[in-house]
Amino acid sequence: MTAGNQNFVLENLSKMYFSVSDETSTTGISRLENVASQDVTAIYDLQGHQVEKGKMTKGVYIVKTKGGTYKIALK
Repeated sequence: MTAGNQNFVLENLSKMYFSVSDETSTTGISRLENVASQDVTAIYDLQGHQVEKGKMTKGVYIVKTKGGTYKIALK
């Protein structure tokens, strides 16, 4: 399968999984950065609710800083 658009008739599908693989590029963590806590301007959960830094539980968050926006996962 090549990259691009693919059309499927839904009534013919029972269960299907999609994956894109490009063996010429790698995936994963490209760089690690430390963000100073004073640089954090807002933290949101995946539902878009703002969360206080001290009340974060396990999950994925969107962290807005002065220098950019990052996704983080707390385990």
